[in-house]
Amino acid sequence: LLQSISHQHQKVRTLVVRALGALLNNGDNKMIEDLISHLAQRTFDPCPPVREAVYEVVGGWMVTLLDRYSYFYKLLPLLLTGIEDEVPDIAARSVALFEAAGKQWRRRTSRTSRTTKTSQRRTRCT
Repeated sequence: LLQSISHQHQKVRTLVVRALGALLNNGDNKMIEDLISHLAQRTFDPCPPVREAVYEVVGGWMVTLLDRYSYFYKLLPLLLTGIEDEVPDIAARSVALFEAAGKQWRRRTSRTSRTTKTSQRRTRCT
């Protein structure tokens, strides 16, 4: 698949990006190390559908990937690139994906914070 990510036809590049997204969601998260640089190159693709696919895949990973918080520092720059895309619809979708990931992160950290505070209170009481 990685050999086809720079194929001359934009439809092929778009499908490859989406396939890589599905593969990583259902496979080994460690593959992300190999994919990030290829996806970063596609953020500069001259064809909007390819860039849109990259931002959709990365935004989806930021919400659904099992070990997503370990990879936020690699995924976030790609999604932030989408926020500045020259096509307004792509930029707006990237903002929505960024906000969805942020809301999920806030919910998770607030739950973790409450759990930690509750544990600390229990520890003090014993």
